[in-house]
Amino acid sequence: MVREPLHWCLQVGERSSKNQVDRRLRRALLGPADDQWIPPAWLLPHQPDAAKRVAGSLEMFGGALLCDAVGLGKTYTGLAVATRYEAVVVSAPAILVPQWRHVSGQLGVPITIVSHESLSRRSALPRADLMIVDEAHWFRNPRTVRYDTLARQTRAAHLLLMTATPVVNRPRDLLNLLRLFASDHVFAAYGIRSLTEAVARRGGPSPAAGITPVIIARSPDTAGVHPQLIPRQTDRPVLTPAPIDEDILERVTQTIGRLQFPSFEDSTAAALLRLHLFHRLASSVPACIESLQRHCTYLNHAIDAGRRGTKLSRRVSRKLFTFEDESQLEFELLQRHATSVPTADLECERRRITELLSVLGNKPTSPKISALHRLLIQRGESGPSHKTIVFTSAVSTALAIAAQLRWDRTAIVTGLGARIASGPLPVSVVLSWFAPRALDKTPPPAHARIDVLVATDMASEGLNLQDADAVVHFDLPWNPLRLQQRIGRVARLGSEHSDVEIWWFAPPPLLEQHLQMRNRILHKLEHQRDLAVPVTSRVGRARVLGRSLEIRERVGGSLERLPPEPPRHCVVVGPNAAAFAVRWQCGTRSAPHLIAVAGDPPEVITNLYEVCGVLSDLLDSRLSSRQPDTRLQETLAIALRQRLANATSGPVDTETRRLTRMVLRRATRAGKARRMQELDLLDDVLDTLSRGTRRGAHLDLVNALRGKKSLVDRLRRWTHRWHGLDSDAPAVALEAAIFGDGSRE
Repeated sequence: MVREPLHWCLQVGERSSKNQVDRRLRRALLGPADDQWIPPAWLLPHQPDAAKRVAGSLEMFGGALLCDAVGLGKTYTGLAVATRYEAVVVSAPAILVPQWRHVSGQLGVPITIVSHESLSRRSALPRADLMIVDEAHWFRNPRTVRYDTLARQTRAAHLLLMTATPVVNRPRDLLNLLRLFASDHVFAAYGIRSLTEAVARRGGPSPAAGITPVIIARSPDTAGVHPQLIPRQTDRPVLTPAPIDEDILERVTQTIGRLQFPSFEDSTAAALLRLHLFHRLASSVPACIESLQRHCTYLNHAIDAGRRGTKLSRRVSRKLFTFEDESQLEFELLQRHATSVPTADLECERRRITELLSVLGNKPTSPKISALHRLLIQRGESGPSHKTIVFTSAVSTALAIAAQLRWDRTAIVTGLGARIASGPLPVSVVLSWFAPRALDKTPPPAHARIDVLVATDMASEGLNLQDADAVVHFDLPWNPLRLQQRIGRVARLGSEHSDVEIWWFAPPPLLEQHLQMRNRILHKLEHQRDLAVPVTSRVGRARVLGRSLEIRERVGGSLERLPPEPPRHCVVVGPNAAAFAVRWQCGTRSAPHLIAVAGDPPEVITNLYEVCGVLSDLLDSRLSSRQPDTRLQETLAIALRQRLANATSGPVDTETRRLTRMVLRRATRAGKARRMQELDLLDDVLDTLSRGTRRGAHLDLVNALRGKKSLVDRLRRWTHRWHGLDSDAPAVALEAAIFGDGSRE
């Protein structure tokens, strides 16, 4: 009789001291890393470990997410990893391209740089062994052109995604990033049978424990950054001045509440438009007027079209929103629900809009902008060296603030460009005048000095503006991502300030009733904290630490190289629980992983926070003379047997099943017609799908199957691009274990 091979792989080995298993268990918690590689010497002390872990994830999975907190120097870590590859391509927002070019030139790391905006124009990517995507949350939506372009053109390249905020609105954001380099079942050995199902499952276990092998996400505390290297963030009181006098505000909100939006029969679309107007009003009166005028223009076109019996063009409908609006993605929803209505209803709506414009057009005072003015005056009186960044969501609000400040040492930077009192200037010039030290530029003459930079969120990502020592959230964004990105322009490595002030403006109670901004931000914050964000923000609190990944970094060990040795175990006084360090092997690649088991009857723990808690509890306990509960080891064996089966049986997600059905239908027709060449190619396609593919392969295959001509040529190109890129079947072995003796149940 031959025992099952897994039985021998999971032997716990000889009993030993706790110190002999401690290091392997803690190390397993951190996942893959290339602990033999020595990163470049120009990295700061906290960056080599991140680089080693990125390198290990790239080798094991073909991709990695570097999600260290804003300001920890992800650019330098990414360039360190780039030294391991011959052809490196970096995609970054256009505004950050000069910064990447400058830093890579200083360090002597050759890279090719493209902009995210060029990918939106379907520009071809150069050949790459490593593709680095900065501010990767730009690619969270698979329906965008830039996502499609990146997914299709990064076939076999390793993919390093860098963003401090990978979860913007919902867990699906993270799924879409992972699918750029991973098949849907790539984490089956880690307990995630299907990424798609894990994210879609409401109320189920968090997928964090299964996906953490590819995520490096550290706060300054857990990264070991010296407190003096990054400024302390001091939250100032939350201010709630109204954008307009209270009596007028009440009248305006009531009128907005009576708007019918008759062109959109769906109540959701109307609610979104109304919410948009309230958000613009919360920003400033000029911002609200601008949106109302655009809506009035839309109504004028709709009325004319109704009288002619024609439909509105997509271009006219798009005038409802500008590129600066965060609600831009909601436009598609509005398009789907636009409808033809009687012109009389449209004319009534236009009269309501005209009434609103007449009330707001009297140029009433703005208590909100006045409060900001007083705040900036107080800061200026406390010292001449203070610099402040004021973030707003609207270009018109930025202009109104600058006008209130009389453009005194004030500049604005928006998606439309930059300007000072005398007129427009290049964005790079204005930023260098505001933050010459951070950008390594010659300080401007005294008359060109800029102390207040009023910016929309186009300046909230990636830029080094550490000359400033304060951030003012004049408007609240729809999600915590923007809050953290804004703060990161100032509270980052390279600042000479020991402390930075964070000022908060929130909607007054009357507008907050409609907007529910604080609740929306809190709801999205919870998704972020439980997944891949090390640090996020909420209103009034700039620094909110993530849960699972933060404790993983605190409990996890160092990346020291541990020599191979037989497995060992120990038993401690504690609950009926165990933690196992296993090693997954895929061909020549391997990675450690930690699995915790607890309960009666024992079950594998799927929550990363609880996994870390069990390990920490057991390692902090004293040794016990009792024998380990064999049920704990049996539970591990059952779980691993199922995971291995899932890993080798292929993906089960809806998208793959749909594509498989499309291929089978084609194969049936090819077989009946005896088109043997086509049938062989379709067989190769099925084989590739059964092993799992990146999303780019799926997108390519849909186009290939839907084409009307030359199917054989298209299938041949597809199989040439995507066939044979998958990993070997995994194997597993136990390295160390710690058991609780059940005495504390």
